[in-house]
Amino acid sequence: MFFKRLFSTVVLLAVFSCIIFGEKMFGTPLVSNIAFLIFGGFLSFFVPYETCSMLKQGGKPVSTKLTSFLIFFSFLSVYMYFYSIDSYLYVVNNISAVILFFLFFIVLAFPWIFLLFIIGKEGGLERILNSIGVGFLFIPAFVMLENIYFQHGPKVFLFFVLGTKIGDIGAYVVGTLTHKLLPGGNHKMIPSISPGKSWEGACGGMLASIAFAVSLFGWAFPDLSFGIWLPIVLGIVLFIFGAAGDLAESCIKRVCGVKDSGKTLPGIGGVFDLVDSLLLNSIIFTVFLIFVNAY
Repeated sequence: MFFKRLFSTVVLLAVFSCIIFGEKMFGTPLVSNIAFLIFGGFLSFFVPYETCSMLKQGGKPVSTKLTSFLIFFSFLSVYMYFYSIDSYLYVVNNISAVILFFLFFIVLAFPWIFLLFIIGKEGGLERILNSIGVGFLFIPAFVMLENIYFQHGPKVFLFFVLGTKIGDIGAYVVGTLTHKLLPGGNHKMIPSISPGKSWEGACGGMLASIAFAVSLFGWAFPDLSFGIWLPIVLGIVLFIFGAAGDLAESCIKRVCGVKDSGKTLPGIGGVFDLVDSLLLNSIIFTVFLIFVNAY
């Protein structure tokens, strides 16, 4: 188990390092872009795949492979669009525009077409509606991840990822310590959803997020001068919505009666468990970027 976890961790860190530092190491953004394609493509297929598998285990019909492939295709199409703009490959840009057209046709029109074939099929309507729900849950998040990376660069993307995950780490560390040190243990926050989360851990995670945002905000956004209040607010927001994304996934697991989202990553577990806080925060962070760019 240790070596499986070590292998998965090394591979993940290697791919992520190429996303962030590939251009500096190799003198071309191609390496970073390819690494981001591998990273995002992997997530965009296996996160919905694990979610659909959990729904099936919970007795809820869903088209697992079709839904996963459509979400992966949506990521790939938007990737081609952003990449073609970023590299000024106008021929590819035209191709990606055509692909985007078919993407919107598939995502928006196919559910209506599938409704024509549900008569006489047990659970057909529920399967389509559940699949639509999974697509609606994940497609915007993956598009926002692509927007952060391509429109704002690897440095801002790194700030976003670390700013989200540092809250998870801080909450886990403080929650674990307070549970062992405080008489009677710490105070559980929402035991019906996630028994491990505590108010003490939440405070520790929020302080870690604020400290990170204040320390590195100027590095990630050197052209912004909003004062210290903006990174403080950003740290609070990233922690709150990151925790909300984590709790939302916990709710899915609770309803479906499963402990982990999957076993996709050897020695680690589910991909969804690893990135649940990032998916919701990708939307929140994009709203923040729109706000600061407007001013």
